[in-house]
Parts: sequence; C-alpha cells; structure tokens
Amino acid sequence: MSLLCLDVFVFSQQNEKKNLTATTNNLPQIVRQRLLEDALLPCNSSNGTDLELIEWWYKRIGGVYIGAFNATSRHVHTNWTKDGAYQIADNGSLIIHNVRRELVERYECLSKFLNGNQTRNSILLRLDFSFWYAPEPFSLFYGSCIFALIFCVASFLLNIFGF
Repeated sequence: MSLLCLDVFVFSQQNEKKNLTATTNNLPQIVRQRLLEDALLPCNSSNGTDLELIEWWYKRIGGVYIGAFNATSRHVHTNWTKDGAYQIADNGSLIIHNVRRELVERYECLSKFLNGNQTRNSILLRLDFSFWYAPEPFSLFYGSCIFALIFCVASFLLNIFGF
C-alpha cells in the first residue's frame, strides 16, 4: 500500500510541475481468466469524449511500456508484445492471449485527455481456478471424491477379507 501511495505521490508531483491534474482509482480492478484463454482488460476511462491517448503498462518490476491507443487518430502502437501475448484493441482495451502464470500481474492503464487531465487505473490479472470445483462430471472435485470413495471401499474390503 505504501508503494502505491508513493507512486501516486511521485506521479502527482510530476504532474504539478506540468500543471496537469491526475486522478488514481484507489482500488484496483480484478480480472480473472482461465488458464490458456484470452483475457480482456478494459480501461475504465476509455469512454470519455475528450480522450486523447490510452497507455498500457506492465507493472511487475518498475514498469514496462506495452503500448498505446491514440483515440483521435484511432492508431494503435505496440511497443512490447511478450511473445505475442499482448494486443491493444481498437477501443483502447488490452487483450492478453493465452493467459498463463508469467502473465499474472498488475497492469496500469493511463488515460490522457485533451484538456491535460490524466487518469490512472490499476488492473490485477489473476488466474481463475473456480472451474476445478464446478459441478462438471470431469472436474477435479468430483474426480478426487470418486478416487477417495474407491480407495476407502478397497481398503475396507482388504481389511474384511484379509488379503
């Protein structure tokens, strides 16, 4: 939490020097996606009418600039794709292809407006393992229950008949 506050403080200090206004949403949005499926990370401020630019950042160590979407020219610039995993959509959202463990991290969307204001949104990408416990016939939950039942019946029979 202190790193986020420090990051916001430094960001606001830089913007005060430029006479810009910056806002940061306090709570990050959490996006959950199943393993090896595509995830869509929306930028909440991408609906503004005076929107000029949307930048995407991978915030693991320091920050890596992924790319930007220019809302006025509708141009997408991608700086880093991480082996084709990242793609910026034509509405400013970030698409992450084939979500896997090394892509699970904090991403930031920085929206710059024509009037000089900026908005920063944090999005946490997490893997969704809830389907393991879903009522599907071949889920991990039911498989482990059936295995435990078979194991208990087998050990009971071995104890009764003395094999």
